[in-house]
Order: sequence, then C-alpha cells, then structure tokens
Amino acid sequence: MDHVSRKVGIQVGPHTFTDIDYADDVTLFVDTQDKYPIALSAMDEEASKFSLHVSWSKTKIQNLSCGSTPSPVVVNGNTVEPVQDFTYLGSIQTSNRSSECTRRMDLPPE
Repeated sequence: MDHVSRKVGIQVGPHTFTDIDYADDVTLFVDTQDKYPIALSAMDEEASKFSLHVSWSKTKIQNLSCGSTPSPVVVNGNTVEPVQDFTYLGSIQTSNRSSECTRRMDLPPE
C-alpha cells in the first residue's frame, strides 16, 4: 500500500492515515472526493502485484463527514456506488459518524 500512501490520506495532527487493512478488507482514507478514483486505482494496481483482485461489486464509497453523498465513481471501467451505511468488522458504520454493533450470530434472536 506504499504506492497508495504517496497519493492519498487524511491528516490528523502530525500523522497521516491512509488505510486500515484487516484480512482481505481495506478501508482507504481520502480528504476530498476527487481523490476517490486515485486511491481506488492505486489500490487495484498494488493488489494486482500479488495476484489479488478487487471485488468491484462489493467496493463502496462513503462520506464520513459533513457534506453531501458522493457521486458514483468509475475506476478502470467499474462503477463504485456510494452508501450511507455499511457493515465492517461486525459494526454498522454510518455517514452521520455513528457506529453500532450488529447482532451477535451466537445469540438467539430477540
């Protein structure tokens, strides 16, 4: 992801955060919408070096701050749709900056 980190990221104090990687999931951070295609294209390029492929149907973009919902982005001929919320590592992440746990699968339904 070094190639990605040279192009995108968010600044928090003296630190730049570019991504969170967990197993086969990646969250990319960008500070402006015009960097979505740059970050996604760089991620695709870097992944291909390891014979990994982006699942474009599962790839989504989300605005986690003030502002409007982003427009769909086309990367290498693939359309990436915006979402208002999604489940990541067992928590529902929402565009209004809240997060809540999903129901644990080992518990009976209420």
